[in-house]
Amino acid sequence: MNMQSYEDDEKPFEFDLGLIWRVARRRFWFFVLPTLFFGSIALVAAKLLPPSYMSKATIAIEQPNVPADLINSTVTSIAAERIELIRQRFIATDNLVRLIREHDLYPWRRETETLTQIASTMRDDISVQLIQQKSGRETYTVAFSVGFSYRSPAKAKAVADALVSWYLSENARTRQERAQETASFLEQETRAAEQEVDRLANELANWRAANRDRLPAQQPMILEQLNAKRLNLRDATFRLEALQGEKTSLEAKLEAMRGDVANASSGPSAGAVEAARLNTLLTDLRSRRVALSTTYTDRHPDMARLDRQIAEIQSQLSRLPAAAVAGASSGANPGARIEEMELRLEAMDRSIRLTERSIAVIEAEIQEAEQQLEESAKVADSYQALVRAHQSAVEDFNVLRRKQMAADMGASLEINQKAERFTLIEPPQLPSQREGLPPLLIALGGIVASGGLGVGSMAGAEFLDKRLRSTRKVEEIVGAAPLIVIPEIRTRRERILRWTIRIAVMVSILTATIGGLWYVHTQVKPLDILIIILERKIETQINALGL
Repeated sequence: MNMQSYEDDEKPFEFDLGLIWRVARRRFWFFVLPTLFFGSIALVAAKLLPPSYMSKATIAIEQPNVPADLINSTVTSIAAERIELIRQRFIATDNLVRLIREHDLYPWRRETETLTQIASTMRDDISVQLIQQKSGRETYTVAFSVGFSYRSPAKAKAVADALVSWYLSENARTRQERAQETASFLEQETRAAEQEVDRLANELANWRAANRDRLPAQQPMILEQLNAKRLNLRDATFRLEALQGEKTSLEAKLEAMRGDVANASSGPSAGAVEAARLNTLLTDLRSRRVALSTTYTDRHPDMARLDRQIAEIQSQLSRLPAAAVAGASSGANPGARIEEMELRLEAMDRSIRLTERSIAVIEAEIQEAEQQLEESAKVADSYQALVRAHQSAVEDFNVLRRKQMAADMGASLEINQKAERFTLIEPPQLPSQREGLPPLLIALGGIVASGGLGVGSMAGAEFLDKRLRSTRKVEEIVGAAPLIVIPEIRTRRERILRWTIRIAVMVSILTATIGGLWYVHTQVKPLDILIIILERKIETQINALGL
């Protein structure tokens, strides 16, 4: 038997029409019931399926009229992001509820659902599709389409008009608000930077006023003055030493002359006395001029006055007799010479005192200059830090000022609609054809699918039934033909039981199907919406395949 089975398996497949006919007669109801049941559902669905009309519009994304290298817009968001952001604002529950009330949408659902639930369903009827173009590795959005699907063509167009108006106005408003907010923010920052510059400038001015003699910039000048004063101190010291030596010599001469006065027997003439007096005055004036020359220049009024007095005395001496002048010079009058020497010593003392005072003044000025240099070195770090802070604040202010000017021009660009903008190139039209598959095609497709389900039910039932139905099958199994065939004899009770089971199964299937559809329609999503979504997906796939 095993060998026979193996040989049967190796036999080629034979197409037996008689067997197919017998199976069709035997499994007739497995074909008829599913076909009638699901075909009826398809016909009812095609009949009761509400129409859906889509009103669409196309909006282009136009580039700025002004080149970007002249004026840059301060709104740098990507167009696709703005489109999605505007869509999210449009499908907000409050906005959709307002549209539902304004256009009296979905009246057949208001008795069983809240406006919030209806608004959630309305979101699926709103479509936004981007139209993109590739340039190398980057993809740009050049336009986009918006639309609304509804049972009434007029209301579909009205909502589509509202959607288009929303996109155009919201995009312009959003870009203008962002540009103005940017300009306002930069204006505030620029004002704060300007206040900081003014504060640092005032602080720097106050610091300079409080330390005007210790500014680091004055260090070279102070050092130069210090060197000059040290040279003056050295010269004054040399003059003082010279005056002191000359004084010592004059004192010695005066003591010698006073010793000779007692031996003198004759008095001097009047001319000699006058010449001696003028010589003494001349010597005194010259000594005073030498003393003042350490402090003043030749153009000083005191120096000019002394020069005039010296010139006048020299003029008087030139008018005296030569003998009198010679006598005064040669010592013809010892008393006059002593008086002259005393006057010279007094003038020498005055010159020494003036020189000493000049030295003290120069030393005080040198000490003050050295103190200024020391204090200037101490405050140099704080001054330089303050100057750097002021310069940095000025640079920040200039940068912010340039940015503010650019932001103001960008805001003006947005207000005048010269930047990137949305332009309606195809307004919404009143749709004349319903969306999705035609009802006739839906009905035919449902009937064909029901027939296929019926054929599948027949084949499945026959495959699962292991009973022997023909003498040929018995002969294939046992290897010999049966002697006699006894037909199946069904009683009336068995027939009633079989039909009862069949009817119960069909009723159960029908009840489960209706209950499932009702649950989906009420708890998940309305069936008409699900059918429309399915049709859109099928249409999208067909378009993608290019069919």
